[in-house]
Amino acid sequence: MRKIFDSFCILITKHHRYYTYLLFFLYSQVAASQSVPDSILYYFQNNKGALIGGFHNRNSFLGTTPVKVYGAKIGLDYGRKVSFFLGYYTTYKVTDRYQYKEIKPNVFDTIVRTTNISYLSIGGDYVFHRYKRWDFDIPLMVGVGLGVRRTHINNRQQPIERLFILPIETGVRARYNIVSWLSIDASTGLRFSPFNFYEFTSSFYSFGLNIRVGTILKKIKSPNG
Repeated sequence: MRKIFDSFCILITKHHRYYTYLLFFLYSQVAASQSVPDSILYYFQNNKGALIGGFHNRNSFLGTTPVKVYGAKIGLDYGRKVSFFLGYYTTYKVTDRYQYKEIKPNVFDTIVRTTNISYLSIGGDYVFHRYKRWDFDIPLMVGVGLGVRRTHINNRQQPIERLFILPIETGVRARYNIVSWLSIDASTGLRFSPFNFYEFTSSFYSFGLNIRVGTILKKIKSPNG
């Protein structure tokens, strides 16, 4: 199953322009059918923020190399319609990329390159459709971080490269609310990076677990409420 998802996301990454058009078409339809700014303002002003948090891991790519991005986020949810959060993400496990450079006929240099990325993001979610226990929302995240690339040629380490990244991530997510304080979700989307575009711009997909800490605390304080 993982290989199927990876193959699909590599295809999206190669043709990210068309996927971007599809996302913007969805966003335009949501904007046309709902007054999004007014809705966000209404829920923000008329609901007390409930503390939320959870792991936010996703499968993505550096170039075309599959990589696991580990993440965690914490934030506030307003009426299960709008939420704002802060997240931290890192590849943690080094991504190895092997290349071979021919220096003479039938003589090759072995080049081993590893790249890691870490970044902080702020973002928000807007639920545009709800059906029974299902929520469908649009996440948007803007981050800042650093990519570190280490290159070895024939086991000789080259100067370490440090690459500035400014990831902008958006997509579509489906969430199933198991109980009032616990939900699972699946999402797919694109990560854009204006800096080092071809290295860090990629598609992603993820499965996650969300815990509404504020709801749990409220139930503890008022078990009959």
